[in-house]
Amino acid sequence: AEDYATGIAVDGAGSAYVAGVTQSSDFPTENALQGANAGFRDAFVAKLTPAGDELAYSTYLGGGRAYYPSAPRDEAYYIAVDDGHAWVVGRTNSNDFPTKDPIQPLLGCCVGAQDAFVTELSAQGTQVLFSSYLGGKRPDWAYGVALDGAGGVYVAGMADSGDFPTTTGAFQEEVASTRTNGFVAKIDANAGEPFSPDTVKVTAAQYSRTSKELQVKATSTDPRATLIVEVTATSHRMGTLDGKNGRYSGTFQWAVNPEHITVRSTKGGVATANVTTK
Repeated sequence: AEDYATGIAVDGAGSAYVAGVTQSSDFPTENALQGANAGFRDAFVAKLTPAGDELAYSTYLGGGRAYYPSAPRDEAYYIAVDDGHAWVVGRTNSNDFPTKDPIQPLLGCCVGAQDAFVTELSAQGTQVLFSSYLGGKRPDWAYGVALDGAGGVYVAGMADSGDFPTTTGAFQEEVASTRTNGFVAKIDANAGEPFSPDTVKVTAAQYSRTSKELQVKATSTDPRATLIVEVTATSHRMGTLDGKNGRYSGTFQWAVNPEHITVRSTKGGVATANVTTK
């Protein structure tokens, strides 16, 4: 299977940290955070001892679900190290990529979506200390990361998304053309502070055999959230619910009864429900 390294960093003790991409089910692991390939293609992160003759740790990093019919692909492109902590960036289309206290808890959009990811691993490589998506509704990639030693993390890459997250007063707040733009982002030193997702509840999910329509109602404890409806079994994305003051509803044309749905919030909450028929 295809395996290749895309980035390397060396710490003060001479240990080498390598990031890359693997399709192998038998990629060598050691003290792994994730011991198996979760999808079609996963990122990997490995630390070698200073002599280079042993693995201090080696782990897969990725998700196992993508919006149908895409296959989950997670690719690490660059790595930087500070005090033994490896910061890895790349791109993912997995909607279950491992996150931890994220600044963006969900993949930007639907079928064909790819977001940048930013992930910090512990010195032992056995814990995710911080991990987040970064992107919008179209493909976005992170190709570089640098650390300032004071807790600042600088990420660079390419963005196709017109809704790529930007800050007020940024040098360039909007995409300049229909072509791919570069981006530079700084993650504040408080990245990794506890993240509290909203609570989502599905209050109604009813499918009509006659009209082939699915009606969904749901609530969120965060009125700023956008709620996304998926078919639980296949990850088909139906669309988003209209909402106001934490209450949401929507009707979707669907050829067959999905039986079970998942409602995901852009604020991190998730809920599943059985679908009734009439």
